[in-house]
Amino acid sequence: MATIHGCTQKTIQVTSSHSSPCATANPTVQSKSSVELALLFGTDAIKAAMDTIKRQIAMLDSTSTAQLINLGTDAAVQTAQASGKHLIPEDRTMMETYLRDEMVPAIRQNPTCFTGSSLSTSHFDVERIFIAPSQALEIVITNSGQDEAEAEIFIRQFVNGSERARSQGSLTLGPGLSRSVFATSAHLPISEVLNGTAILMLVVSISYHPEPNGKRVELNEAWQYDISYNRFILVPMNQSATTLLPKQGNPT
Repeated sequence: MATIHGCTQKTIQVTSSHSSPCATANPTVQSKSSVELALLFGTDAIKAAMDTIKRQIAMLDSTSTAQLINLGTDAAVQTAQASGKHLIPEDRTMMETYLRDEMVPAIRQNPTCFTGSSLSTSHFDVERIFIAPSQALEIVITNSGQDEAEAEIFIRQFVNGSERARSQGSLTLGPGLSRSVFATSAHLPISEVLNGTAILMLVVSISYHPEPNGKRVELNEAWQYDISYNRFILVPMNQSATTLLPKQGNPT
């Protein structure tokens, strides 16, 4: 594992396996910009950006670089803010530049090699979303961390920008495990979604404690059904999602 040494005495680990062929990806993550970002955002935020980009490429290899940058930046900003970091617009711009110039090209070159260390013992993600044979919406939640944890799940469903339904629940997942949760589709025009005449978007919020006695964090992701791929794809919260969605309020 390669390490990054910042200006402080701390050693920041944000890199990949050193075995061939992954070694070619190492130089891209040892730059000055990556060290500055790790200090500004925190290593968990850098890892969140990595994981989001890798997950999107695995789901849809043709995802544009611009969309990968937006998704990764959203993940990094959310994680940093949840951990108490106070960011300014210039910080987001710096992250976008780093993802465009260094992280995204490195992950595309060696997607299975590029990994990062995380301080969290639990880390929840939406693995994928699909329409089940019963036409219910199935959301697969995974805990990629190293410890069991409980999470609160809140799901909002939008059709053509209008909220149609919302649901919530909780689950407990051990490390490396996944579980499906189902959202009702009774009020959704599934047939119209499948033929492309209606746009369906889900906003999924996952609230959990990364550390047993740590501060609760919340992950927010927007997923939209794309008829050209016949699947839900992850879309940036700050662009595609917000063009369709009204301003979100707190769950009731």
